[in-house]
Amino acid sequence: MQGGTDRWKFRPASAKVSSPTHEMPQVTGARPEPDRSRLMPALAAAAVLLVLVTAGLVYGLTRPASPPPAGLQQPPTSSSILDSQAPTAAPTPSAAATPTASPTPVTQSQAPPKPSAVPPLTVVNRKAPGCSEGDSRVVWATVKAGKACAAGGTTVSKTVGWDQEYQQSYAQLRMSIKNQQLPGSYTVSFTIGGLSGPETVNNRGGCGGLAVHTSSNGATYDYFNVCADGWVETLRVVNNVSGDNQQRQITPGPVEGISPTYSVVVNVNPSAMQVTVSNRVGQSVTITSQAAGPSTAYLALITTWRNIGATARFSDFTFSAG
Repeated sequence: MQGGTDRWKFRPASAKVSSPTHEMPQVTGARPEPDRSRLMPALAAAAVLLVLVTAGLVYGLTRPASPPPAGLQQPPTSSSILDSQAPTAAPTPSAAATPTASPTPVTQSQAPPKPSAVPPLTVVNRKAPGCSEGDSRVVWATVKAGKACAAGGTTVSKTVGWDQEYQQSYAQLRMSIKNQQLPGSYTVSFTIGGLSGPETVNNRGGCGGLAVHTSSNGATYDYFNVCADGWVETLRVVNNVSGDNQQRQITPGPVEGISPTYSVVVNVNPSAMQVTVSNRVGQSVTITSQAAGPSTAYLALITTWRNIGATARFSDFTFSAG
């Protein structure tokens, strides 16, 4: 056949005829099958590792806590103590629960207010001392004395004789202040008259005055007296023993009633007593004496003449602290 001869006649001599049964034709380009075969084992290993890690995490989170090992334990920290003591939240009541009434708050009784401190009594003014006293803080007491009240003043009379108790046989009208100590420094003023003996010979016409710096038992005091004849005297007594004694003479003023009257001012401090006596015609005398003691338990208006029945009348009495 000439067509077939012509096909073979023009084939180049160097060309080789490949046999379809012994040799595969050469193919150029990418070969994906060998690359996929290398990636598959790596991907499978990664998937297995991911499954193992996930299973481990789940087991660790769901595993019950094991008890701590025996032996010394660390003390709980302050934060753990506070956390353990923190109150748990109260459960929320359901809608069907019946609400309960809140307890009535207990009313605390308030303590009664403390009474305010009572200011000290610093001034006492009395026309007739010891008579019709209206202030319960001012206490008057008679000692070995009678007391007669009148519009013109208070008359203090003797009920014992001089020989019964030396230097303590005076008739006394004592003044003290309830629940209060008399101050260390004060002034007492008054008018004294109505002086009587009652004897008519050598009695100076009767005498009266004031005792200060008194002890509570009455054994220590300073006193002064003035007599109807103008005799002024001070005396210090310590434990019933007389000490310093001073005298002055003043002209008796005009007689008012049965005797002359005198105006008296006594200034007292813890170390001294100063007495000024004035008559009704402008004359005065002053005596200063050392104190028998620094304090005063009570004041005493006194009738000092020695006979039973001797009198002295006191009026326009004023006590002033300071």
